[in-house]
Amino acid sequence: MKRERKGKKNIKRLLMGILVLAFLSNNTYADNIDFKDVTEQWAKEPVRWGVKEGIVEGYPDGTFKPKKQVNEAEFAKLMTGYAKVLDVSNLKVKEGEHWAKEVYDALEEYAIPLGGYKSDKVKNTGLSRGQLARIVAAKNGFNLNERQAIYYLYENDLSDGKISGRLDFESYDKDSAVKRAEAVAFLRRLETKGVTTFKGKPSTVGAREMGGIKGVPKDETVVTDEDFKKLAEEKGIK
Repeated sequence: MKRERKGKKNIKRLLMGILVLAFLSNNTYADNIDFKDVTEQWAKEPVRWGVKEGIVEGYPDGTFKPKKQVNEAEFAKLMTGYAKVLDVSNLKVKEGEHWAKEVYDALEEYAIPLGGYKSDKVKNTGLSRGQLARIVAAKNGFNLNERQAIYYLYENDLSDGKISGRLDFESYDKDSAVKRAEAVAFLRRLETKGVTTFKGKPSTVGAREMGGIKGVPKDETVVTDEDFKKLAEEKGIK
């Protein structure tokens, strides 16, 4: 009888040990996600976060390629996974179709401003910072033009100007490429911000929700150079 009880205790201890090791192993992996080519300090935390959240992956050779341009389909997948519209880890791809068709089908329901709904060529085209601004704004329910969307990113601290000490339309550099690390950093900032605003008007959705602009009229608010100047002053940039 005593041997039987002792045997059961040993089994319990063994199982507990296995569970503890598994827990520690998972935490160690989650807390030490690093890529040899992610060297810039600003990129390290967002990339670690993106991998831990299952939003983005590295490459089999141990690199992340942080400076590689993201194409429209890749960013659409990132945002769809982030907002949990789809399980992007298990996309259904039919023979002859673009790998991101299911992603586009889902985002079309929200009228997200993408150019690749009917063009695989556009799906594979590199994304610009100006396009990203409109897409992120639309995700949160704001139907904005490019200028408005850039102001929106500044207003919510989702982006900085490319020129130090400036926070205006030109310094955003709307035509430059969105890089992989930069794309994840946008989403990480959005996660930190939560509910965003445009000209003080709050979004109806939170960070991990998809608002979209289906049925939402274009915002007619005029954003002037003076608006950018005032916003910069409010944020301590002169």
